[in-house]
Amino acid sequence: MTKNSTPNDLIKNLYEPEIGFQQTLNEDEKLELARLKQVQNLLNSAYLEPSDRSLEKILEHARKSKKPLAH
Repeated sequence: MTKNSTPNDLIKNLYEPEIGFQQTLNEDEKLELARLKQVQNLLNSAYLEPSDRSLEKILEHARKSKKPLAH
């Protein structure tokens, strides 16, 4: 019997890894899981570190503001 993983199974495994889960995946599912992990890593890094574009907008607003920045 062949078990095909659903997209929900793959996403669930990103956040709640199951032992042996990856051994049950076919090659396409392994590639999809790897892509999802890349997206997860990018989202995590974006969450932790603001983009340069965001920083520039904040600095531009601060320069235009009459109030001094709090230290």
